[in-house]
Amino acid sequence: MTLQCRLKIKSHVDHGDITIGEESHSLSKKIYEYNFTSSGSKEKILSLKNLAPGLGEGVELISCEIDGFLLSDPEEFTSFQMMDNPYVDDRLIKEKNLVFNGDLEFEIDKDKLFWFPDYYSASKIDFVYSNNLATCQGVEGCWEGEKSRHSSHYLNVPYHPSVKPEMNDKFALGCSQTYGTAVDRTQTWPALLGYENFGLPGGSIDAVFYNAYRIVELFKPKTMIIMFPNMSRRLLEFERGGHFFRIPVSISPMGELYESNYYWMGSKELNKMVSMLRRQIVMDVNNDHSKHYLQKISTLPCDIQVSSWSQETYEILPNYFKNILPFFEKIDEALDHKHHGPLSHKSWVEGLKTTTYSARKKR
Repeated sequence: MTLQCRLKIKSHVDHGDITIGEESHSLSKKIYEYNFTSSGSKEKILSLKNLAPGLGEGVELISCEIDGFLLSDPEEFTSFQMMDNPYVDDRLIKEKNLVFNGDLEFEIDKDKLFWFPDYYSASKIDFVYSNNLATCQGVEGCWEGEKSRHSSHYLNVPYHPSVKPEMNDKFALGCSQTYGTAVDRTQTWPALLGYENFGLPGGSIDAVFYNAYRIVELFKPKTMIIMFPNMSRRLLEFERGGHFFRIPVSISPMGELYESNYYWMGSKELNKMVSMLRRQIVMDVNNDHSKHYLQKISTLPCDIQVSSWSQETYEILPNYFKNILPFFEKIDEALDHKHHGPLSHKSWVEGLKTTTYSARKKR
């Protein structure tokens, strides 16, 4: 894969020499532009020579574009090999103000460049997952207000790397109430039941279908328990560069991750698409979109047991499923004071052992 790149640099000095690509020039106080094709491997793109020692300003990296995507920091994918300085040893520096003699090398961290908040792949129907969850190191997982750190990896994965599903495993699907937002991972209802946790914060019913479809296809599960979200959510889907993107959307704000520009799409275009989708959600007064996916989930070749924390959703489920589990009551609050807390998870699991729900039983 080759990438079209453009580098802009500004010289604040009118002495010394610069070599860009195959051309050499005496430095002048002006802006230089250099267009080049890169495979992403480490390569020298610029050399500075005969700069006077002790400069406060030299040659400044102004911007770097890759396939038209403007990097937020032009030095992100560059490193400067400082050489032939009479006062200090040769060394590598990561700066955009270059005041030493040496070579500027360009190397693309493709994982970083191509990172997006949500998992994407070459398949239209595939897992729906938030990549930000994959790097969270917190005991309670990723949530607004968390104090835990994220690893520095730029992952694009279909589910959490710690999850190692196997054939005939038992799976739990749903939204944040399944994931266990702001709840200790060991105290969520999937963990208490010994189920693989495929809960997705903000997840929609169509997202549940995508995940359930892929799980059935790959792992032939014995049982799936699905804790359905409310009906007024759906996926934003689009294709870029042969990859399909799937982002859960609700009426609530998207969060700061979607305020940034990414290689695949800028925030302005993304938010325009989200606004259009939200209008569709509002217009869908009968929730026909979500009901369509409830029907599709009900036909999957697997033992599926269902519940919800949303009263509206829960009352609809017997129209599509036989195995209706108890309603997920909120007894206590999680650390974020929004989601169900650990006692709610524990109480619901204990209720599974004592209550039998028929196909048409309603709360």
